[in-house]
Amino acid sequence: MSRYRDRKTGVNKNEQYEELFEDRNVKQVKQYRTPTLKYPSKEEIENLTLVKYYWATNDTFMKVAYKMYGNSSYWWIIAQFNKIPFEGDLRVGDTLFIPKPLVRVLSMVE
Repeated sequence: MSRYRDRKTGVNKNEQYEELFEDRNVKQVKQYRTPTLKYPSKEEIENLTLVKYYWATNDTFMKVAYKMYGNSSYWWIIAQFNKIPFEGDLRVGDTLFIPKPLVRVLSMVE
């Protein structure tokens, strides 16, 4: 089963990619979209377990997702839940909160 089975797609016709489109002889590119986590309300957060995770040397969102969820493809949940879009914004020792259980967190995805 493909991990992209239920993913939304979009069409990229941005002029920024014009040269790439010409090289590939296409007018647009279909792309898979990253799901969006609807930021949970205070009540929803109270129904989650938040596990503290301290950012370590050589960590990436994908590595942390694998450690915490057993699947690196859920990296975006950690990034969006903590409102940290870029790993470069994190320093060793920074605290992240990992929302669990994953099934409940995924029910909040738009």
